[in-house]
Amino acid sequence: MTETKKHLLEIAHCPNFQNCEGTPCEKIVKSQKQEIKQIPEPWNGNLNKSKLLFISSNPSISEKEIYPTQDWNDQKILDFFENRFSKERDYVKDYIYPMRKDGYAKDEVKFWSHIRIMASTLLDSKNVIPGEDYSIMEIVRCKSRKETGVEEALRICSDKYLEKTLSMTNANTIIAIGAKSRNILEKKLNIKLPKSTLIKKNIGEKERLIFTIPHPAS
Repeated sequence: MTETKKHLLEIAHCPNFQNCEGTPCEKIVKSQKQEIKQIPEPWNGNLNKSKLLFISSNPSISEKEIYPTQDWNDQKILDFFENRFSKERDYVKDYIYPMRKDGYAKDEVKFWSHIRIMASTLLDSKNVIPGEDYSIMEIVRCKSRKETGVEEALRICSDKYLEKTLSMTNANTIIAIGAKSRNILEKKLNIKLPKSTLIKKNIGEKERLIFTIPHPAS
């Protein structure tokens, strides 16, 4: 198993998710009321192949979506996150309609659509493929509605996983979406990210371009 796959599973089985009592992650984990919870979302896509990496605050949640839970095995978890947008799988249709328990969602995930438009612009191509041309990750990997528990978990989650994930991606360009991801990247990477400014930074022995864009919900 590659180091990237091991890291993906490390996040998916985060001990603070498994036993959140008394940790800064308690609020966000307990915001899920179902007994078998949806696991942390390490990232979506092929980190070793993607040219771009988009980073946001934390993934939203829908209990109706077919998504890894605590009873999935490691192989299924790896396949889902690495191939979530693949047309050879049935997790997502047309890159924007997730599979639900009652069939594909009728409404697109607007966040995914927004990122794909941005990726098309940056790569100067109308045929960008999510998961291959670009990957998506969040600072806080646990899912919640309306960023519940994000402020509390922000520091510990970024301390545990952010720099390691960034060091593993081959993406030349990292795009921070929204204020929370921008602020954490500034702190962890010791940089300033003024609006409309490109920053060059060595991460994982590779020079990257980093910049920030507003969150589509802002």
